[in-house]
Amino acid sequence: MDGVQLFLLFSGIIGAGAALFAAVFIPDEKQSVKISPLLETEGSIRALSDAQDEAEKTIDDLSHFMQSATKEIEDKYQEMLFMYNLIDEKRAELAKLYMEERSGERRQKRAEPAPEAPLPPLPEKKRGERERAFAQDSKYNEVLKLHGEGLSVQEISKKINVGQGEVSLIVGMFAKQN
Repeated sequence: MDGVQLFLLFSGIIGAGAALFAAVFIPDEKQSVKISPLLETEGSIRALSDAQDEAEKTIDDLSHFMQSATKEIEDKYQEMLFMYNLIDEKRAELAKLYMEERSGERRQKRAEPAPEAPLPPLPEKKRGERERAFAQDSKYNEVLKLHGEGLSVQEISKKINVGQGEVSLIVGMFAKQN
């Protein structure tokens, strides 16, 4: 349940408790006139006492429920804060890596002179050569093995610390070959 649903649930419970309290403990003038002769009898007093005990038990139950729900909301809030902090740490790490990469590229550009003529294109490998190169790659084999075991792309990515895009590409290539 999200926060809005829990708030509405608590509001409904509190409203029902207030209505019950008002119905039991705050009589109308008309009702008090009609009820007052009944209150004098022992059975009526016992019935009112039982109703009051039941109302108190219901209020205690509601109180315990609200306490447990409040604790659950607090736990979820703390978990959410933890996740936001983790995201901020990762964002800072990425920014740092990005800046390091950019400064490394700048140093590399200053150190290397620009080529005078464009480099000739690399010859394309034949399909069989590409497949043999992939077959020798342990990462490729590990991805296919885990995929064969039924793991999802996200699970494979986390397990072998490879990007989800790369895992999807390898799995997609495997699917095309078969």
